[in-house]
Amino acid sequence: MKEVLKKLLEARLAIYNSGLKKAGRNDYSNYDYFTPEQVERLVDNACSKTNTIILCNLKADEYGLFQTLDFIDLDTEQKLSFEMRTKHGSITATNETQQMGGTDTYSERYIKMKVFQIKDNNLDFDSMDNRQTVKTSAGNTYNNPIPPQIKKVFPDATPVVATTPSPVATGATPVNPVVDLESPAEKLKNYKKPNQGDMCEHCGGEIVKNPKTGKTFCANKCWLPENAHFRIKEEKVIDIDDDIKEQPFGKDVEPPTEFLNK
Repeated sequence: MKEVLKKLLEARLAIYNSGLKKAGRNDYSNYDYFTPEQVERLVDNACSKTNTIILCNLKADEYGLFQTLDFIDLDTEQKLSFEMRTKHGSITATNETQQMGGTDTYSERYIKMKVFQIKDNNLDFDSMDNRQTVKTSAGNTYNNPIPPQIKKVFPDATPVVATTPSPVATGATPVNPVVDLESPAEKLKNYKKPNQGDMCEHCGGEIVKNPKTGKTFCANKCWLPENAHFRIKEEKVIDIDDDIKEQPFGKDVEPPTEFLNK
């Protein structure tokens, strides 16, 4: 077994140092690739240099189709066997026999690339942007942000295209939106939830916590109409002079003379 492993290593090195350029060209995705004929030639040349031979067969079992490859050392007759699962290819305008032939050809190509370590960076999906590209009516393109799990359930789903260009795209200076601090939404955002033990700002009662819900509330329940007497009534403040700061006599009530003479 050691000898056949040595031969496989020598064959891989022969392919690595061959310097063969890719002859295939994918104009749609704009990349070059090794054709099945090139892979065949690389492997045959490596086997000729190392006195080895390979035998490939497309087989099937209860799990489906799979391609096999036997790497045989002609000096020692030692053998290494490999398998790779595949699926029946679908090629338009062809019959079943032609489709099976295409399946055999390309599955043999990929198992040879796997065994002899013929790397093709164009098959590295980590180096690509695999998101679907969508073209807008204006001729612009953008990547589809819809997650694949959503596309699996809703294959026809498409992202919403913004009709108004963003300030960044047009070069314009972004305008900060005006925030209405008195709006209910802003008040709710800035609302500070009282803690247990605090004083109610409406009646001065103690803030307690509901043991079931964990929410805090006024112990006097001053928000209820029947408990309105707990709420603090605002008193009018009148600055009479430096010594008198508060006027507790109510609205539109003239203060006694002794207060004014002090």
